[in-house]
Amino acid sequence: MDSSKKLAHTDLDWAIGINRISLKIVGLWPDEKLNRRQKFFADFRAIVICIMMLFSSVVPGLVALLRVWGDMMAMADNMQIGLPFSVTVLKFIIMWFHKKDLEPVISMVIKDWLRTKTTRERDTMIKQARIARITVIFGCIMMVLACIILIIPPCFGYTTRYLTNLTDPGRPMLVQTYFLRDITETPYYELVITAQALSIIMAAISYTGIDTFLSFLVFHICAQLEILKERLLNLNSFKDFNTGLSFNIQDHLRLIRLY
Repeated sequence: MDSSKKLAHTDLDWAIGINRISLKIVGLWPDEKLNRRQKFFADFRAIVICIMMLFSSVVPGLVALLRVWGDMMAMADNMQIGLPFSVTVLKFIIMWFHKKDLEPVISMVIKDWLRTKTTRERDTMIKQARIARITVIFGCIMMVLACIILIIPPCFGYTTRYLTNLTDPGRPMLVQTYFLRDITETPYYELVITAQALSIIMAAISYTGIDTFLSFLVFHICAQLEILKERLLNLNSFKDFNTGLSFNIQDHLRLIRLY
């Protein structure tokens, strides 16, 4: 691999690395190069994570909300976690159903980064990708802080939740939930706490990963449109005007079609 191709791959990993890792963890990264076995395990992982979030936190949280209806403090305690959880599961399902539609978009993004570019075009893409990367890093920091606040203190007997006998008659859960059977006994309590902790982590990764992934696509499109504008303003630099115009029209149609 020559130095220019190595630099292009380095730029690509720098631009999409964090997004790719986070969405791969939850099985949502759209990749055309995966074989059938790899796609099966990615989809299986996504389904398991979605079911775990639904039945350890979202559905029991909705049941708990019905039980505390009318108590404003308890309702606020429920919805401050329940609403983001529900939105995350909804976004997770939508992203999973449209993952195949996003595969050609990601392939085109990769081609844009790996193709031969001028120094000015590379600088334009780096400038936009840097903004997206800062957004991703900030989202990851917030995600880690949220997970620490929700998971670590209860392990030492502390909680920031508003506790009631309606939803927490025994040992408190990480999030306000209500189950049809008594889960305060060992080993049910430990299993539920573990499932809720994993659900919180997966929900944080999904919530941040999906939003930052979409913002990354927006900034990538901005970079490509900025490059296209520069080419159109400098059509005279092409040796053949008609060839240059045709190339830019095709590139414009590509951006419209895929993005």
